[in-house]
Amino acid sequence: MPMSLRDTIENNPVIWTLGILLAGFVAGIAAYKGILQAAGMEPIPKTTRILQSGEHIISDADYNKFIGGHTANKETEQKLADSLALNHATN
Repeated sequence: MPMSLRDTIENNPVIWTLGILLAGFVAGIAAYKGILQAAGMEPIPKTTRILQSGEHIISDADYNKFIGGHTANKETEQKLADSLALNHATN
């Protein structure tokens, strides 16, 4: 008598292990998205910077345009934050 699909999967440790790993991965992604949604949060893209002051979020392109290829320090970031605050206040 041929084995059923269920018996084949249960008796094959490779298929069983891969199935458990896939189920765990899917459950982890679902939990992550559920927690973000429940908390009303959204992930910050990697191409975004949060300035050290913590007040402003800026894209990497705008950040690099402002600092002109120089190494940024706290003073430079503060100037950028002040500039952003001025632009935000006038708009």
